[in-house]
Amino acid sequence: MLLTVTALGATAAAQSPHAARGAAATDRAQQVLRALENHPQDPLPGWAAAVGQGRRVVFSQAAGLADLQARRTTTPQTRVRVYSVAKSIGAAAAMRLAEAGRLDLDAPIASYLPSLPAHLRAITVRQLLAHRSGVRHYRPGEWASVSDFNCATPAQALPDFVDDPLLFKPGQGYQYSTFGYVLLSAVLEAAAGQPFDALMRELVFEPAGMNATAIEGRPLPEMPGLPAQPVAVFYDRSESGRFSPTTGIDASCKYLGGGLVSTAEDLVRFGLALLDGRLVSPAGLAQMLRVHSEGGENHPPYGYGFFPGENVLTTAFGVPVEDVEPAWWHGGSGRGGYAVLILYPKQRAAAAITTNVRASGRLVRATHTMALPFLRP
Repeated sequence: MLLTVTALGATAAAQSPHAARGAAATDRAQQVLRALENHPQDPLPGWAAAVGQGRRVVFSQAAGLADLQARRTTTPQTRVRVYSVAKSIGAAAAMRLAEAGRLDLDAPIASYLPSLPAHLRAITVRQLLAHRSGVRHYRPGEWASVSDFNCATPAQALPDFVDDPLLFKPGQGYQYSTFGYVLLSAVLEAAAGQPFDALMRELVFEPAGMNATAIEGRPLPEMPGLPAQPVAVFYDRSESGRFSPTTGIDASCKYLGGGLVSTAEDLVRFGLALLDGRLVSPAGLAQMLRVHSEGGENHPPYGYGFFPGENVLTTAFGVPVEDVEPAWWHGGSGRGGYAVLILYPKQRAAAAITTNVRASGRLVRATHTMALPFLRP
């Protein structure tokens, strides 16, 4: 197994009790992660995992290959598609812009995008954040057809859905919708009067220390002294477990619905910055981490950019009840990538796992189980 490990403050030679506890947590987390590679039903080309507490990443591990043909090792700096975890970042960007007085969460979005079709104009940002806008999600078989070209601006992604009727009157229902967060991306850009990429660097990436995150296909800002942060090769996996490079897919048009490439460490840095007040106020965070859309049938409850975690960790992902901690989470899955981010507000901690292939929900369980030793020293 090709392995890269960073465990801050937790070495075999640690002398202090605090460092010894950190070393023990690292050992337990590594035991959990050994099961990730070469799983018989869910093999991964390469993956990375990270845990953070307070303001720093305290554990980071990567293994496998970012490029199977070139035998390029996955490292903590390897960037992959994180798909719908982008919604969490989008919700934070909206809340930060609102707290700066540059966005009204309750105003009709036509205030910012006056050329929208009439049936969309009364939607509010709050409704987009909570999936209560009535904007549809993907139709069966549609995902690939709206994921095969590059969008230079969020406005270029809108024609895929803006002329379609709403599923319900805004505010009167709940339907998870990636297109709703694409529309949110266009609203934020218009409200701020800044290009989307520059806006996201200002609102989230720079204050959170996210040096490896951008819309797919966009270059990263030049930052002397940083290690190389290459993008992985994205893979599809056949039923027999064989990997082949994903072709014909470009996630950029998903924007804050799922268009980002990032790293496990950057996702953790985002979570920590959100929890410690660098991105939004305590009141803003409380709004995000509160259920605004009650669940039902196949729709779990939703806040702003996050799902509540306690019940779903047990019912959907098999975490024993005694191992559950209060948490909020989001996952992202699509061709060539899978990512999980979990926040633990009580412990001011975050954990993430990323990989360069579509994977299963076992990675959600692994993310939480990996984090648990750091949550309960």
